[in-house]
Amino acid sequence: MHLSFDILVKGVEVTSLYWYYSSKKELSGMEEILILGDSQIISGLDPSLVAQREGLALDKVISFARPSEQPEGMLNLYLSKGTHLRHLKKIYINVSPISLSKNSVSDAHEKLFLDFDTWNFSVLKNQYLRKAYFRSPSNFVWKFLNTLFPYLKLNQNYASILGLVDGSFSGYDAESTAHGVGGSFKGLSLLKSRFVESNFISEIVFQNKAWTWKHFAELSLEEPSLSRDNPFPKGSSQAFAKPREISLQLFQELILQAHKRKVEVVCLDLPFSPALEADMKGFHLRDTLKRSKEQIPCDKWINVPADLLDQPEDFKDFTHLNQRGREKLNRFLLSRE
Repeated sequence: MHLSFDILVKGVEVTSLYWYYSSKKELSGMEEILILGDSQIISGLDPSLVAQREGLALDKVISFARPSEQPEGMLNLYLSKGTHLRHLKKIYINVSPISLSKNSVSDAHEKLFLDFDTWNFSVLKNQYLRKAYFRSPSNFVWKFLNTLFPYLKLNQNYASILGLVDGSFSGYDAESTAHGVGGSFKGLSLLKSRFVESNFISEIVFQNKAWTWKHFAELSLEEPSLSRDNPFPKGSSQAFAKPREISLQLFQELILQAHKRKVEVVCLDLPFSPALEADMKGFHLRDTLKRSKEQIPCDKWINVPADLLDQPEDFKDFTHLNQRGREKLNRFLLSRE
C-alpha cells in the first residue's frame, strides 16, 4: 500500500511533492544550523553559503524551507524537528509581506499542511498552532482521516490531472487544468512530465540544495530570468495589505521557543523584483512591514537592500531569485557578520 502511494504521489503538482519529500527528510542529530522559510529561501539562500558563512561543514546545516511556507509551518517544524537537535545553535528564517498578511498563500499553506505534512503532537499542544491549523473542526477531521487513509491526499491532484476539476481548485500552487485549448486531453502528458520532474525535486530536497523555483535544469539548461517586457499587474501587491495578526504571534512564539534552548534566530528580509517592489511602495507596504518587524524580536536582522537586486534579470519571476540573483545575494551575505 505504502509503496504504491510513494509511486502515485510523484504525479502531484510540484508544491505538494516538495512538501511530501520534505516530510520524509531525516536528521542526523548533529546539525547546528536550521533554515526555515518559503520558496524565496529555496531560490535565494544556498545552504552551502550558510555553511561557509558560519564556518561549518555542509552536513551541519539543514534546510527545511518549503514553498507556501508560513510562520505556523516554521514553528511546527522547529517544535517537531529542531528541538531534537542537541547541537542546534542558530535558525535562519525569512520574514516577508507574504508571511505577515492574509492572502492566498496562507490558504494554500493550510491545505498543504492538512494533506502533505506529517502528524505530530506539537500541533495539538501549542495554542498558536491549534489556532492556526484547527480553526474549524473539519480541519481536524480531515487531517485525521487522511492520516489513516493517505490516498485521500491525492484526490484533488489527480482530479485536476484528469480534467475533472479546474487545477486552481486544489488550493495548492496548482498548474492549469489538464484540458488545453480546444479541449484536448493532456492528462497523461502532464503526469509523465511530473514523474520525470519528481526525481529532480527529490534530489533538491534530500541533498540540501538551493533551487531556482520551478526551473528544472536537467530538462532546460537555460537559466530563466524575468523579462523587462513583462509588466507587473498594477495594484496586485495590495494582496499583501491585509494584516494577519496570528502571523506576528507565531513568529514571536517561534523565537521564544528557540530562546528557551539558547538558539539564536537570524531573520532575513529579502526584496522582491523591482516591479513588485515599486508597486508595494505605492501602497506603503514596506512601511507596514517595517512596523511589523519591530514586533519580532530576532537576535539579528539581515535586511537585504532592494538596490542590490534591482535588475529584472536577477529574478526568475516577480518573487523568486534566479542563479544570477542568488550569487549576488550570496556575496552580500558573506560580507555581513
